[in-house]
Amino acid sequence: FRNQGGNKANYFVGGVRVSTTWAEAVAIKPQEESIARVNTNFADGTWGTIQNGEYTSGSYPSNTINGWQLDNAGMRDGSATYAATGEKFENRIVIDKETEGGMVTLPTLTSAAQIVIYASAGTENKAMTLQSYNYKTAEWEDVATYTFAEKATCYRFITNLAGDGLTRLRIANADGSAKYIWKVITYV
Repeated sequence: FRNQGGNKANYFVGGVRVSTTWAEAVAIKPQEESIARVNTNFADGTWGTIQNGEYTSGSYPSNTINGWQLDNAGMRDGSATYAATGEKFENRIVIDKETEGGMVTLPTLTSAAQIVIYASAGTENKAMTLQSYNYKTAEWEDVATYTFAEKATCYRFITNLAGDGLTRLRIANADGSAKYIWKVITYV
């Protein structure tokens, strides 16, 4: 709303913005990013050795990097571009096929309202699954399944989460081809 009176102050009332100009009234406040939790571009040099060439079944290192648990997954060279924004990525996490139990578990988050995943696959019409840990049942549950309509294309998948408490998330390969994770961001 625009303030028509002489008072030049800007007001924020229950999420409604009251200000003296239309530019101020309609300005969008950017969503806060939980940089301290997970904001990973795998080219930032903190992910250890990047392997050149494909991993083979059983050759993945078993490790935890930056609080991420990689199971039948590892770091590999490569590059991708998300066409919609032109954002470029270097290197990736390779997650092996479902039969090998390929998955990546994120560090536990105090709260997460949204997760954004940049990913691709070598074969079209293949899927990966976002899972959340249910502390009451002590089981992993599917939150969303992402399908790659075209091979070698970088996709951005956005999923809204409960955001109301301790959150454990993992990304699992849901079929027989490898998946490539380029970047993951969580929002509070």
